[in-house]
Amino acid sequence: MKFGFQIVYIRSIQASANANARGVFNFNGMFTAQTKLQGTGYATDSSVAAGYSFADFLLGDLTSAQSIAMPPTHFRWTAAEPYAQDTWKMTPRLTANLALAWYGATPPNPSGSNKNLIHAFDFNTGLITFAALG
Repeated sequence: MKFGFQIVYIRSIQASANANARGVFNFNGMFTAQTKLQGTGYATDSSVAAGYSFADFLLGDLTSAQSIAMPPTHFRWTAAEPYAQDTWKMTPRLTANLALAWYGATPPNPSGSNKNLIHAFDFNTGLITFAALG
């Protein structure tokens, strides 16, 4: 039988996983849409022909935009990995190598000044939560 154990204290700088960090720009064809009076071709509010989103993009006329990002955050956590292993020779030509392992880690915890970063919003209490406070 073989036994082993690894414990690792990890300190890391993690970039935000926010997919919108570079911005989200929406174009819906609103600025290239044309209004027409049925049968005459004159403009009116009664009917609207669809515009082109790509044409709005080329004109630089966007409907809405947003950009949200968090700064790189200093995290720390501990990971533990114990295992047990045995090699069993069942026949002269067949050997079984059996092992049992487990991996456990504490949740990443911000450190230093990053403890003050807002982590989430609790809709039940109506309060913001901070990552360092669990």
